[in-house]
Amino acid sequence: MEEVREALSLEEEGDFPSLGELADIQPLLEKARPHGSILSPEELLRIKSQLLLTARVKEALGKKEKSPLLAAHASKLHTLEDLRETLERVISPYGEILDGASNTLVQIRQRRESLRREIRERLQRLLSTPSLAQAFQERNITVRNGRYVLPIKAPFSSKIKGLVQDQSATGATLYIEPFSVVELNNRLVRAEKEEELEIERILKECTHSLREHSGALKRNQAILAHLDSLGARALFATEYNASIPQTTDKPTWTILAGRHPLLIKEKGLEGTVPLDIALSKSSRVKGTQTCHTLVITGPNTRGKTVALKTMGLLALMVQSGIPATAHPDSQFPIFQRIMADIGDEQSIQQNLSTFSSHIKNIREILEAADGNSLVILDELGAGTDPWEGAPLGMAILEELHNRGAWCLVSTHHNELKLFAHATPGMENASVEFNSNTLSPTYRLQVGVPGKSNAFIIAERLGIPAAVVGKARELQKKERWEIEKVIAQLEAETQKVHRMGIELERREKEAEEEIKRLKEKWEDLIKEEEEKLGQSKKLLSFLHREAKRLSKELKKGELAEVQRKIKELESEISRLEPSSEGEQPSPGDKVKVRGLGLEGEVLSMEGDKAQIDTGKMTMVVPVKHLTVLGKGRGINREEEGQAKTTFHFQGRGTVPMELHLLGKRVEEALPLIDKFLDDAYLAGFKEVRIVHGVGTGILKKAVREHLRRSPLVESFREAPQEEGGSGATLVKLKES
Repeated sequence: MEEVREALSLEEEGDFPSLGELADIQPLLEKARPHGSILSPEELLRIKSQLLLTARVKEALGKKEKSPLLAAHASKLHTLEDLRETLERVISPYGEILDGASNTLVQIRQRRESLRREIRERLQRLLSTPSLAQAFQERNITVRNGRYVLPIKAPFSSKIKGLVQDQSATGATLYIEPFSVVELNNRLVRAEKEEELEIERILKECTHSLREHSGALKRNQAILAHLDSLGARALFATEYNASIPQTTDKPTWTILAGRHPLLIKEKGLEGTVPLDIALSKSSRVKGTQTCHTLVITGPNTRGKTVALKTMGLLALMVQSGIPATAHPDSQFPIFQRIMADIGDEQSIQQNLSTFSSHIKNIREILEAADGNSLVILDELGAGTDPWEGAPLGMAILEELHNRGAWCLVSTHHNELKLFAHATPGMENASVEFNSNTLSPTYRLQVGVPGKSNAFIIAERLGIPAAVVGKARELQKKERWEIEKVIAQLEAETQKVHRMGIELERREKEAEEEIKRLKEKWEDLIKEEEEKLGQSKKLLSFLHREAKRLSKELKKGELAEVQRKIKELESEISRLEPSSEGEQPSPGDKVKVRGLGLEGEVLSMEGDKAQIDTGKMTMVVPVKHLTVLGKGRGINREEEGQAKTTFHFQGRGTVPMELHLLGKRVEEALPLIDKFLDDAYLAGFKEVRIVHGVGTGILKKAVREHLRRSPLVESFREAPQEEGGSGATLVKLKES
């Protein structure tokens, strides 16, 4: 996970190298292994591209002091500069053999081109002969059977002396090679054959060089693939707001704000209800349920299975080194095995019913499960007679529970609800259900067994009331009592949830009040310091003037000046915070000058005091306090009530321009969104985006993206002195 953490840090800074060009060259290395084998120019181009990518990655990651693990991987990459230079000299970016591949190839191609020019010149003279004008089907020079020919109308074939190389489908046109170019065509064919043989020799040499470095190329492939995997995980984390949670060797499992990635993709982060759960095998772990077997019950509305899949998938993601879509303070144990039986696996070919397929899977789970296993069972005991399915489910659950396995189970059986309630280390849970919309809210409620809601759903979907009423009468009395208890527990849980929402609202109001007081404090202190500074300057000036004029003023006038100076000194003393007065002690009642707040001193920290105002605690410099009374301070009605402590912090800065040179479109667009968000929040009116000219693809994509941005008022090409067509000036909307 530390490697993923480093990759994520680089990805967030835009410094993780792109490995989109990475290809699997293993089959090419296998093809090149036999002596005498030859790779095609296109295949050698893939090797060259891989070597260029290797050099870029090594350069990008090799000097990252903040990413030592990634730098260590990069240091093991072999750039194979000799092989790369050879392939760059031989293979063009389009997979063609370059003239500079060998001196012999240059000479052959020069001779070939000279022959082609001479042949075309001779044929062109024939085409320009007036007496032969009617003989030509078209005034074009073409090629048939690798030889240059002229298209001649069949009735006029006798006018052109030469060899017939081909004819049209109708026979109306003959393709004749005039005798005047036959020998030149022969020499051209020989030159082309020589070129073919020389290219084959060059490719054979390149393949031989590659074969000598196959071991290093294989190691490069493995390292690049690993780095690509780390980059993919980091990219996933940024796109899905995933984080790297904590892992623990303690018997505890805490998921905070867990979300299924597919639900985030479908509904967005805000539209997905988070899952929160804290379980532990030990009763000594604070803030957790003493439970390692969770039985989730409720109606058939996808909620139970989604909860199971979310918890299981997050566990798999953590153990696979993939950032989890959960809060970073989540804690996951390390499971030796993760086993699941989810869905309907009935098979006609294997003659398995739904129940049989479940039992086959559970048999395999029972063979392997132990205290380090996570077992997920969806609809335990389903698919058969409830009178047998429920006891069987209870026995399976008890066996897994006694082995110490972590168990997540969903079921409809009331017997399993009661069994979980009565068994230490087991706990009931349900997914909250909205009876008005007939859909789950996806909020997991631990400690509350779920109701089936079958009667409510039946009524909502149009089953006659008389039928539903009859069903209620037939239902056993004890089962009806169970459902009533479940309903009461559910109501209590919803009440607690509403109280939590109210608490969050009050906390938010307290934070806003703290922010307002903080701003007021800063303004008052600044104003007080400005007044104090001005007064000190005036006092210094008056002292100098009094000394200068003491010899010139009369005695009475001098006394009046000295009296004014003393008054000013007194006023300055009043304005200036002093530590010479009465020092506060814990328990004293004090007043915070400038804010009008009174409170009790909780503790002293050097020249600062921690003050309890009743609604919040504040850390205040002693020089800004006035002691109102010694001993016990304000009366707090609610002892133990949580208080919020705040200090003052500085503000950050935001750059006014974004550089995208070297970035691909898919890399650049997220950077633009973040840059515009930061600039807008910072209050900038205009910013600059540098994208370069290049092929124009990035420039076009940037401007299309700006056109759709809700933060952009307008944009225009930058003046020449600010980048010209390689940069765009963006005017932001008023905030």
